[in-house]
Parts: sequence; structure tokens; C-alpha cells
Amino acid sequence: MSLSEYLPLLKKTRLFSEMSGDEIVYIVQVLNGIIREYKSESYVYQYGDSLSNLKLLLDGEILLIREDAWGNSNILTKINRGEEFGLGRTLKGSESAPYSALTPHGCRVLSLEKDKFIRPFEDRFDLQERLIMNLINILVVRIMALNVKIEFLAQRKTRDKIIAYLSYVSQIKNSVDFHIPYSRRELAEYLCVDRSALSNELCKLRDEGLIEFERNHFILKTEEL
Repeated sequence: MSLSEYLPLLKKTRLFSEMSGDEIVYIVQVLNGIIREYKSESYVYQYGDSLSNLKLLLDGEILLIREDAWGNSNILTKINRGEEFGLGRTLKGSESAPYSALTPHGCRVLSLEKDKFIRPFEDRFDLQERLIMNLINILVVRIMALNVKIEFLAQRKTRDKIIAYLSYVSQIKNSVDFHIPYSRRELAEYLCVDRSALSNELCKLRDEGLIEFERNHFILKTEEL
């Protein structure tokens, strides 16, 4: 489990955008990067844990979830291979995690020490400047994604939340034929609705001829959706 096998992936990430393999290796060394492996149905961190590292997902997937005192959970978002998480709290300081990070099927994560981000790189100030600009761009994208989700949750009815979400995915994929990254249970948690109600509304939309679906594959049947 070495960094070199993940360099092709890291070159495509937003964190290391427009950086060479040697530059990425240098940054990972400066930030004391460590690759950790997590088993299926385990937590990378849980609510209340101290977040001292920026994390980047190398393999697998991670669900960021918020749990209440009764064990109910809502999915905030899904982290896919090559995406960063724990960024906002990491840069702010030694803050506790406001949500948990769970891997359903196991994963590998690259952890980078937060304190090293703001310390000057000895002889590569230009590289540090590029890294910081990439971090700012990541934060902007995350804020935009959060605003989009707020639009989904602002819909009062389950049907309207589903339509808003499917329409958004269709727009960003530029296709009426697409896959979503969530299972039925995960989608219900993401949209903060009851799973049975979600399934019922999906079936109604299908019966009305507005959509077709098979598991997480959807086809929108009309632009009026």
C-alpha cells in the first residue's frame, strides 16, 4: 500500500490539481501523509472526535452522516474516490467533528496533518501557494453543493424533494438517463424523508409516466419534470 500506486488518481483530484507526481510526493511528505485502511461498516471518525487531519479518499466510498440521540441518521453527502473530506473543520483548528464518517464497504484514506498546511514550505513557496488556492476552490465547490442541498430540503413535500433532486442530477450530467450515487435507503436519508414515503412517491412518478427507474438508474421521461 504505497503512495506511488495512487499518483494517477491524486493527479486528477482537486487538491493536487495541475501538479506533477514529484510535487505531490513532496507535499504528502511535508504534510506527514499516512495511508490508512478501514474495514466494512467502520467509522473513519465519529461525531465529537477531534479532526486534526485533512483526509482524501483513495479507494471505496464514505458516507458523512449526522446521528441524533435516538440513533436516527441523515446522510449529509457521499464521498467518492478522489474526494476530500474533513476540510472545513481541519483548517479552522482543533475542532470536534459535527458528523460521522462511515465507510459501508471498506476504504483507504490518505490523511494529511492540518498544522503543516499553514507552516511555510522550506523552499517551495510557489507550491504551497498553489495548494492553498486549490483548497479555496474546494471550499467554494462545497459551499455551492451545500446550497443546492438546502434547495432540496426546502421543498415541503417528499414528491417535490425527489423531483428537485432528480432534475438537478439530470442537469449536471447533461442527460435524462443517469445513475445516482445513493441506494434507496441512502437517498431517503439524504433527502430527510421516510423511506416508505420515498418509494411510494417514486412509484407514483413512474405510474404517471414521468420517470423510469431500476435501483439507482433513472430515466426522466419529460422535460416538464
